Amino acid sequence: MSASIFIANRGAWGIEFHSYIIYDPDGDPETLAGQRILSGHPFNPAFEGEPGLGGSIVIEVEFDNTNSRDTLDTDYDGINDATVASRNYTLISASPIYGSIAATWNAMVGFAESLIGIDNDPATDPDGRLVTDFEYEIFGPNSNSVIASILSAVGLDLDLNKPSGLFTADFVGSDELLSSAENLICTLLYYQGL
Repeated sequence: MSASIFIANRGAWGIEFHSYIIYDPDGDPETLAGQRILSGHPFNPAFEGEPGLGGSIVIEVEFDNTNSRDTLDTDYDGINDATVASRNYTLISASPIYGSIAATWNAMVGFAESLIGIDNDPATDPDGRLVTDFEYEIFGPNSNSVIASILSAVGLDLDLNKPSGLFTADFVGSDELLSSAENLICTLLYYQGL
């Protein structure tokens, strides 16, 4: 098998799906070795580094899958607790702009890193996630905004590349595209046809 990029999801607070992107150097999503994650999360220092509502959006940029909040090994004991099927791993094709999986991934990483804000101060939370200037909101800009923005930046549409069996509307916040230019948020309108 060859290197692959997958999009996946898991539940978040019982009201929405949280999406994230995985780069897998061997193309086998069951083996975590070497997998890297792009993912957004909330960070509120009032929660002393624990995930919490409000605060800034933080981004896991190329986090090792075994250290990510989105790992299949949810209790970090070396044994996968979630499955590729339960997380709806779905293969993403290379961007038509970048042509290869490696170039597409590198462009995704570059865009994610650009979201640190207009002050270009690469602050991190206690676990090494990049802290952005965007405020995290359940129904506004959130982790799904990060993923939709990364896909859009490389010429891919979340609606055409979402985890299988789900609707774009299942990813609350995915209609909010984030831009590193002046910390802009662009809101999109989705039409779900019959």
